[in-house]
Amino acid sequence: MASFSLGTTQWRTVADQNNINPAYFFEYTKSPNLFWVVMNNLNLEEGAEVMSLEDLTALSLVGEVSQQFQKTDPFSWDISSTL
Repeated sequence: MASFSLGTTQWRTVADQNNINPAYFFEYTKSPNLFWVVMNNLNLEEGAEVMSLEDLTALSLVGEVSQQFQKTDPFSWDISSTL
């Protein structure tokens, strides 16, 4: 018999890709807030600075949040240290 664990849904995500301003909408199940990112507000060009939202569970994330992204270091795809 396969072992598995049950987990609850913590995030609901909707992608609006048909709009002239594509956006991703996020809802954290432990927060009453809905926030979204309008993709045209981000610099997604090659060589652009790496940006992220620091705390995705913060109650201050409400509405359109692209201006709240902060510079960060890129993450590594090297998983050898976890093996």
